[in-house]
Amino acid sequence: MIFGLTCFGIKVKIYKIWGEILRSKKHLLISVILTLITLLIIIFIFSNSLTVAEQSDKESGVVLMNIQNVLSFLKIPLTLTDKFVRKTAHFIEFFTLGTMLSITFFYYRFNQKKSLIFTPISGLCVAVTDELLQLKTQGRSASVLDVLLDFSGVLFALIIISFIIYITYTRKKNKSE
Repeated sequence: MIFGLTCFGIKVKIYKIWGEILRSKKHLLISVILTLITLLIIIFIFSNSLTVAEQSDKESGVVLMNIQNVLSFLKIPLTLTDKFVRKTAHFIEFFTLGTMLSITFFYYRFNQKKSLIFTPISGLCVAVTDELLQLKTQGRSASVLDVLLDFSGVLFALIIISFIIYITYTRKKNKSE
C-alpha cells in the first residue's frame, strides 16, 4: 500500500514514475562519468602536444627502449624507430579518444546517424587543435599527415564500437522475438 491507496493502477503508476526517476539519475551519472573520461583523454592528448620537443624526444626514447627490451626478452628480432613509436602513439591516443567519443555519443541516446556524425567531427576537431597546439610549442611542428593518422584512429574506433553495438542490438532484438 502506497500513501494509503490500495488501487493497483495508482500503485503501478507511482512505481513506474519512481523507476523512471532512478533510471534517469543513473543515466545522468553515467553520462557525466563518460564525458569526464573523454575530457581527460583530450587533456592528456593536448598535454602531450604542449610538451617541448626536447622533453618529448626523451619520453619517446624511454618508450622505445622499453618496447625494444620487451621484444628482445621475447626473442623477437624487430628493431623499431622513434618515428614508428611516435606515430603509433598518435594512433593509439586517438583510437582511445574515438572509442570514448563513440561510447559517449551512443550512450547520450542520440540516434545512430548523429552519433556516426558527431564522433568523427569531434575527433577531427581535436586532431586539428592538437596539431595547432604543437605550432605554439617550442621545437614542435604541425603535420597534416598526423591529423590524418589521428583521424584514422578515431574512425577505426568508431567502426569497432558501431559493430559491437550493432551485434549487441541484434542479439537483444533476436532474443525478444
